[in-house]
Amino acid sequence: MNSLFRLLRGREKISAADQAWVDAIEATYLTSEFGHLRIFADGRNAGLDYAPFMFGGYYRCVETVNSNGGCTMEAGEEAWFLGYYVFPYDGVLRLHLHDGRQERLLTFVDVYPETETLIRSTFLARPERYFEPAPAPSAKAAGLAALREKVLSLRRRRQ
Repeated sequence: MNSLFRLLRGREKISAADQAWVDAIEATYLTSEFGHLRIFADGRNAGLDYAPFMFGGYYRCVETVNSNGGCTMEAGEEAWFLGYYVFPYDGVLRLHLHDGRQERLLTFVDVYPETETLIRSTFLARPERYFEPAPAPSAKAAGLAALREKVLSLRRRRQ
């Protein structure tokens, strides 16, 4: 987490490649009418932070997660947290993560069955059991911090 705070204070420069990655995240999630960051900025059912995750934070999976709505993250995998989306009437929670190469959507669904390996309630009760903050391997977090501020600014203007 200390590396994230350093980045937020602007001590590290973001490379052109990292900025291009952040720009692609913005285009996918904020510019798109159906992106969860656009939905959050418009004041609807999405968010940036989902305790203990903080938008733009980098996390290591410490125990394998098989969400009951699809997607698996294995222990040892790492990813940036990019917010969440909720389908309020269907009991669906979708956590957006990105490992630097591809999006990972951990989807938890109320009406889907749970087993010992396909989980929902166990994860929702204690997500910190499955993930811990990790040092980010690049300055992407600085670009994500700027994107976070942009999204919050858009939301404030719409309220």
